Amino acid sequence: MWECPQCGRNFINRNQHHGCLLYEVERHFERGDPLCRQVFDRACEILDGLGPYTILGQKTWIAFQGRALFFFLKPRVRGADVTLVLPGAVTSSRILRVDEFSSSKKLYRLTLQSMDDFDAECEAWLRQAFYECG
Repeated sequence: MWECPQCGRNFINRNQHHGCLLYEVERHFERGDPLCRQVFDRACEILDGLGPYTILGQKTWIAFQGRALFFFLKPRVRGADVTLVLPGAVTSSRILRVDEFSSSKKLYRLTLQSMDDFDAECEAWLRQAFYECG
């Protein structure tokens, strides 16, 4: 792992291109739907039982990193956007958008409207993202 001497973030690749700007995670909970805080707390509860990870406050989202980034949470006025880094194909009507992350991983985005949406299926995706991509 390479640590950026300016911001202290860790990366798999030496001299990884990135923006060194980090923001306070708490500022994401000041505006927008309180659901974002609930999803954040539940995600941390799950991840705490899996192994080490880092939380990075970015300008518009909160990123979760193991060896690599694997989960993103973005507050909305109503609801919260969740993006998971997963290998292979995930088929679900809940997935709103799929983007290429690397040759073997994709970004899967869904919007949560309530904690009921952060169900066993989402929790399983979070665990998979941590183990296989984080």
